[in-house]
Amino acid sequence: MALQIERSNGSHLRITAPQSGFRGGHSCSQHRAKSNRRYSLLRCFVLAACFCALGASAARGWQMHPVQQRPRDSSDTIDTLAAKLSAVIADSKESPVIVFDFAGPDEVTGASERSLADEFSSALARAGNGFVVLDRAQIHDALRGKNWTPSDLVEPAKAVALANELNTRVYVWGAISVGPDNIELTVDAYRVHGEKKIGGSKATLPLTEQMKEAKIQQSTKPFESRLPQPGKGGYTFPACVYCPAVQYDQRAVWHHFEGTVTLSVVVTEDGRADDVVVVRGLPYGLTDKAIETVRTWRFKPAQSPDGTPVAVSQTVEMTFHLY
Repeated sequence: MALQIERSNGSHLRITAPQSGFRGGHSCSQHRAKSNRRYSLLRCFVLAACFCALGASAARGWQMHPVQQRPRDSSDTIDTLAAKLSAVIADSKESPVIVFDFAGPDEVTGASERSLADEFSSALARAGNGFVVLDRAQIHDALRGKNWTPSDLVEPAKAVALANELNTRVYVWGAISVGPDNIELTVDAYRVHGEKKIGGSKATLPLTEQMKEAKIQQSTKPFESRLPQPGKGGYTFPACVYCPAVQYDQRAVWHHFEGTVTLSVVVTEDGRADDVVVVRGLPYGLTDKAIETVRTWRFKPAQSPDGTPVAVSQTVEMTFHLY
């Protein structure tokens, strides 16, 4: 039998009670009376436990995330990812938990970052695992009080300061990498005390409509498709003459974030990188670092079959790795 206890904010807890079994030797009325007494005692116990839990949360000043039904358009992968991180947080025996806004490359707007964080926070609350997930609305109220923006929370010291102000024990960060047809979401949970990483996980999700529109606006220019392809029809590849390594952004160092930025560039007849288009972008300023770096590169230009320098479209990958 399932008991549903409604909360004042519309959320609910679902607690499953064990079924009562009957054995021979007693009349039906006796069984029914005993069953009713067990049921009544169980209801009293469950209600008392729930009121105590809710009272403790209120006493601490926690605004709990509403446990809502899963939206129809919610991704199965988000729920799977939340379930994995939920198990890690439960093992740490820390509570409550807050999910900060996620970070993504330029083609991911602030609204998309917040929306994805909201969806993940809801999934984490639904997963439930003995810990409290705080309402994310508190974040923006606290940020206004400090005159900060969500991007300020990328800095660990500020994230910890805000987490302490919200009386939370664990905070969750998310990083969004955007590819041609999907995004990769990495989520990590950190213990506030000592700033130690508890654990993390990642998953591949479909692009949102907002992200698709942003990528269309940044799509390759029509004339690039008419450029000759190096390595075909007698056209040679451009060769690097001066190609310094890309430098890390400090924000990515703070988060120990690694990955590869993929760019489509036109290597011109004079050996410069032009018309840079992002094929796969990374958060924490790494895409910008890759673009800045490739614009400084100098090439020996590609050549046509008769040896004439020509402009070609070339894919460039820049990998960020911490040693």
